Amino acid sequence: MSELYKFLSGNVPGGIGLYLLVVITFFLVLYSISRGNELFTRKKFLFWYSIIWVVATGIYITVWLQDPPETVLHRYSTLIYAEEPEDAWLAYYFRDGITSSLKPYRSKTNYLYYQRWNYLADLDCTLPANNGECQKLLDQLPIDELIVGELVRDNQDLVLHLKIVEPQDKKIKMEKTIPVIRESPLTTMKEIRTTLSKEFPLLPGNPALHEADSLFVLARDYFFKGKYDESQDYCSQLLSREPNHQEAQILLEYCQIRKAEQLKAVQTLEKDGDDLEEKPQWEVMLENARRSLIPIFKETLEANHINVLMANMIAESFMLQEKFDNAEEFLKIAYSANPFDIDVLENLSLLHPSRYKELGFIDEKHLLRKILMICPIHERVLQRYAEKLLISIPVDEAERVRLQEVLQRFLELNPQSEIGWILWGKYQLAIFQYREAIKAFQKADSLQPRLPVVQYNLGVTHFKLKNYREAEHYFKRAIEYGDYLDAHLYLGVIYQKKGDYQSALKEFRYRVANKTGEDDYYAIQAMKGIRECLEALNIPIPKE
Repeated sequence: MSELYKFLSGNVPGGIGLYLLVVITFFLVLYSISRGNELFTRKKFLFWYSIIWVVATGIYITVWLQDPPETVLHRYSTLIYAEEPEDAWLAYYFRDGITSSLKPYRSKTNYLYYQRWNYLADLDCTLPANNGECQKLLDQLPIDELIVGELVRDNQDLVLHLKIVEPQDKKIKMEKTIPVIRESPLTTMKEIRTTLSKEFPLLPGNPALHEADSLFVLARDYFFKGKYDESQDYCSQLLSREPNHQEAQILLEYCQIRKAEQLKAVQTLEKDGDDLEEKPQWEVMLENARRSLIPIFKETLEANHINVLMANMIAESFMLQEKFDNAEEFLKIAYSANPFDIDVLENLSLLHPSRYKELGFIDEKHLLRKILMICPIHERVLQRYAEKLLISIPVDEAERVRLQEVLQRFLELNPQSEIGWILWGKYQLAIFQYREAIKAFQKADSLQPRLPVVQYNLGVTHFKLKNYREAEHYFKRAIEYGDYLDAHLYLGVIYQKKGDYQSALKEFRYRVANKTGEDDYYAIQAMKGIRECLEALNIPIPKE
């Protein structure tokens, strides 16, 4: 019933409740008039009430359709884990083998929630120590159908206790114990696939299914965890033993693309003796990776198979070089194969909106919200989404409610995220709930002490409350922990209020000297502060 009410309310201010209140109020008012006035006949009552009802309903439907509610999504997932840590690599192997066998989605509202996405909440669900937290997360998402697999040692043998459950109804649909053949886990994987085919739609064929090799399995898992050096190291070990291992070669190129992204952020262009710009190392890495990957991708495409991960990685390599037309082509191919892939959707969101409107997305906020519906624990996407909405929530009630719901859901699922608490604090700050903002920033500080951004926001909140002594304390910490530039502006204002114009000038001048561009708002405010301090000190103001 609550889901129906939420759906009918949509994003209309006041929702269906306010609509019903208005309609009932007009009914009672007109009815009372008709009872007390003979000239206001029953016919006139019905006529005027019908007009009011049609107008009110028309307005409500129009507003509802302008921003309809999000579709309720249904998820199926896996929870494959090992009883013993030394068997974890086999759990990774079966996890990835199962997810590569399953269709990534059944319908527009029913999709595969990948177990590896839990890494976004720092949860490795293949380890038994995390089993309780993983179960809690999956219950809260929620997951409608769950493939559970527990690797257990039975004397000298290893078995997989496999079952399919419906967590919401606490119902076990299927249960089976499958012996694990240590010499050939692929044989076990094929039996798992056959067993699951009776309950789940599988992809035809399975080009991703391969023999188990602990080096490759661990290399791939490190890649999913974002540990590219470790992944590359395992790939190199495997290739030194098997130089023609194509999957390891492909994974190595993926690592090169991600490492090129990291290198781009820190590497500057070098010039040769002729003063010509040499191609930076990160660009060379990207082009070499594409030279290897694109022919392989074309081969798989000709075989009527779309490797979504490969298409996405090739697109990323183009985007890093700002070749967005090429990137768009590969992203749309990947999206056609799996419209629920969060990495593909995130990369699409980095393109100009005109490039993805034909896919049904209105703008960047709409696309980011879609990702958060699919994977509500995606911290990086949440940060981008929240920062965009924080600008508009003081004047847009619908945006405020939407952001509040997204942040609350994220913190419910991932309460140990300091980024989540920082964003919740910024939200409270934006709606003038300063005491709640302080609580949120203090929570973030307890999870990750000495973060300059947390100290800065605590300073801003105390400044808004006119607790200038506390604000000064936190701004100084923000500068001490990481020279947070905007803290200098606020410190300057505090010193200015205290009449310490020399100290204020020092802070203002530092902020201006470190401006980030001609439109740097805080640097402009610091320049105004310099002028006011000079006037207070009766010092002539320079013409420039």
